[in-house]
Amino acid sequence: MAIKIEGYTFAGPYYHTRRFIQDSPCVYILVNNLYRSTLPLMRQEDLNNTVFFKPVYSDFRTNIMIYEILDEYLNKGENLDGTFTQLEKIAPLDGTYFLDYPPNITENVFRILRFIFYNRNLYCDRRGAFFNSRIDIDLNNCKKGTAKYDFLLLGNTLDPKTFCNDCNAKLLWQGLGNGVKFWEVKQK
Repeated sequence: MAIKIEGYTFAGPYYHTRRFIQDSPCVYILVNNLYRSTLPLMRQEDLNNTVFFKPVYSDFRTNIMIYEILDEYLNKGENLDGTFTQLEKIAPLDGTYFLDYPPNITENVFRILRFIFYNRNLYCDRRGAFFNSRIDIDLNNCKKGTAKYDFLLLGNTLDPKTFCNDCNAKLLWQGLGNGVKFWEVKQK
């Protein structure tokens, strides 16, 4: 008898939302101690809640735990602000986007953002990103000079005024521990 195993990644702790799990065909999650330590305290408490997750396997040598996702978590678990699932829902399909790149944001986060914004008009100075699967994502070269972007996806330390001298920038979303801010830009 063959067993079919399908794997899904949460792309780091930034994608670990109840909604993502609810919308996916996941029944189990695999977590190691390193990943667990990066989760917000609320998610760590959720994993300890046996009403939400049932531990089905543990390997203390490799620090791996497998949990069954229980219906109670899907029905009563809370979503967190600052997840990429939330960003994907609030970002309009229309408009032009500038995507920051390493070292201002990490390589992993850069890949996640490219994937999330595959169907939007996205500009960036950096083209390459490695994905562990075949995926076609168009990425336009940055507009130079008098560039006008409607939205900016920037690292935490960058000021939106760097990209638009005479504009009003409104912060729409700040990532949960991922070093990204999402700005809407209005030209004056």
